[in-house]
Amino acid sequence: MRDSASKARLALVGAALLALGGGSAWAMADSERLFVTNRDAGEMSVVDGRGAELLARLQVGTKPTYSAATPDGRYAFATATGDRQLVVVDTRTQSVVARLPLGESPKGVEVSPDGKFVLVANEGAGSNSISIFRIGEWQLVAEAKVGMAPHNIAFAKSTGIAYITNGESKSISKIRWSDGTVLGEIPLDERGMPHNLAATPDDRYLFVARKGSDDVAVIDLASEEVVAYIPVSKGHHAVDASPDGRFVYVSGIGADVINVIDVARMERVAEIPVGDGPHGVRFSPDGQRAYVAVAKAGKVAIIDTQAQKVVAEVDSAGFPFWVAVAPR
Repeated sequence: MRDSASKARLALVGAALLALGGGSAWAMADSERLFVTNRDAGEMSVVDGRGAELLARLQVGTKPTYSAATPDGRYAFATATGDRQLVVVDTRTQSVVARLPLGESPKGVEVSPDGKFVLVANEGAGSNSISIFRIGEWQLVAEAKVGMAPHNIAFAKSTGIAYITNGESKSISKIRWSDGTVLGEIPLDERGMPHNLAATPDDRYLFVARKGSDDVAVIDLASEEVVAYIPVSKGHHAVDASPDGRFVYVSGIGADVINVIDVARMERVAEIPVGDGPHGVRFSPDGQRAYVAVAKAGKVAIIDTQAQKVVAEVDSAGFPFWVAVAPR
């Protein structure tokens, strides 16, 4: 937590910015913000990541599952799965500014690396698609048909390709994120269902967490071949790669730890206890912290990645499901 002197300095900065017409004080604080979907509460928590402070709780809809934020922090998104809507939050005014219709059982939402598009996976059998919207205009650009039960999305920044986990097809779909052009599929073996995923920052590897087999499939994106299956704790899982590309963190809602994978060694090298039922996990932009939505414990755990331990917690009641990070 911040000491009183730090809080006073931030308050003065916020007051000055408000006087200049700069928006709400919390939106201008010198800290990355977290946007945490609280599934059972129908809310999104806004958390100061560095200060470990709850800043706001926003009503966003029925059964919000996944969340995302634009690279500039201007907008945050929540998938209101129960309403079949993508909820758009203006982070400056802390208000919902759009509700975009989605397909059946929408789940994962991600913003393209160029900040121009937001993509949502429609998992239901009646859809099996990815909805692509242009940010700011909120118009549907395309709805790309992919494999069965698409769940989440990751990007290769250098190629303009989005990768999608198809749970029931046991495969990864490839589409162009700007227009939804389908580019093919990468098959996986039959032992587990691909669920959540993350690409390393150099676009070399794709790490795919799988339900049922409690492992992570590692795909070499140049050859599109699986080069490793790495065992992790009981799932189902979320996954994120550190900004320097050295480590991948994998949560497991069936356990109480974050699995630490060394990318160079292609093996799990540590476990970090975080509490009951961790799900969403995201690194800070500088890689010094990682944030975990600890669903069953109703909190967000903040990990010091150098010390590999939890150094702070923030209450986020209502089954915190996913966490998105907006840089400063």
